Amino acid sequence: MKPDKVGVIVSKKIIKGIEYLELIEAGNVMPAKVLSWFVTYGLSKQLNLLWQVEGGNNWIGSNEFLDAMNPQENN
Repeated sequence: MKPDKVGVIVSKKIIKGIEYLELIEAGNVMPAKVLSWFVTYGLSKQLNLLWQVEGGNNWIGSNEFLDAMNPQENN
């Protein structure tokens, strides 16, 4: 996927030994259809996802990933 085509930069990351895909807006607000596709794909493949829309972070995934992403747990 090219960021200039979908408006998103996708990268594989690791937090506390847990892999996840990070989706960051590339210049403009992430199109809803792109976010919808990634969330549907992530759920179907049981992937951990973090995405940023208008500067705010959101995530879905395994309980371990959710715990790792909890800001209170990272302090």
